[in-house]
Amino acid sequence: MSRTASKEISGSRRSGINAFESPPAIPAGASSDAWTDMLAEQTILTLWNDASSSEDRAKQLIAILDALERIAPRDELEGMMASQMIAAHSAAMECFRRAMLPTQTMVGRDENLGHANKLLRAFASLVETFNRHRGKNQQKVLVEHVHVHAGGQAVVGMVAHRGAIENEAEGQPHAKQTSDASECPLPGEDQERE
Repeated sequence: MSRTASKEISGSRRSGINAFESPPAIPAGASSDAWTDMLAEQTILTLWNDASSSEDRAKQLIAILDALERIAPRDELEGMMASQMIAAHSAAMECFRRAMLPTQTMVGRDENLGHANKLLRAFASLVETFNRHRGKNQQKVLVEHVHVHAGGQAVVGMVAHRGAIENEAEGQPHAKQTSDASECPLPGEDQERE
């Protein structure tokens, strides 16, 4: 599909918009129309369109542009991930469709369902990566009240665990002690442990 064809489709897509509204931008992660066209073309080429008419292909491109608009990538990397998510979803759905054909053999059905399963896992991984890139799904721990009583110790800051060893000598097989705890004692009132 040429650049002019995709511009004509995106122009016709926008023709039904209210005259008082400005036409929506179709974000693909960059302000460049060339990037948007290239990404849309790459994505549409991943779709199964064996005997698709030009009208069907135009509908597919409009659907891809709508999906890109709803995903709203903020940069080129997000644009590429959005394109890959659309391609993975479309391929998985095609595998499901082929698996359910009435004339499909059991082997063909199993193969298509296996491919669909792999594609859905790839899709889920892409969504997780996309959300992580956007800063979603970050866990935050907010500690509001800390009480340290006489003789107690507290650590304030980031604590990284490098591994654990079992403390079987004291009869507690499930108790964990960090391997470098004896190297760096915490200051406190009880200095006899050194």
